Amino acid sequence: MIYPHEHEFTKEGLSVEFGIIDTLPTFAGVQLTDLEMHQMEDVKFYLLNPEQYLHVYQSSSKDSYRADKNNDKDSKKIDFLKRLTEIDQ
Repeated sequence: MIYPHEHEFTKEGLSVEFGIIDTLPTFAGVQLTDLEMHQMEDVKFYLLNPEQYLHVYQSSSKDSYRADKNNDKDSKKIDFLKRLTEIDQ
């Protein structure tokens, strides 16, 4: 585990981060019933769509830890996701 506060794991150049799914509705306004289940082999998992990621990053960007550690990466992701979700509409 690289950053315990952010629940990030890395191995062989790949990075995986996770959060507690039950906090999505209150934290970012993402409803659990709107999440899409994916499966690869015997592993099931949820992936957020671009609009859901936008809500999460907008909420996350308000966290002082992320603001201090991310060197403005969140705002770049938010700008990208805003453009991406505008294209999808």
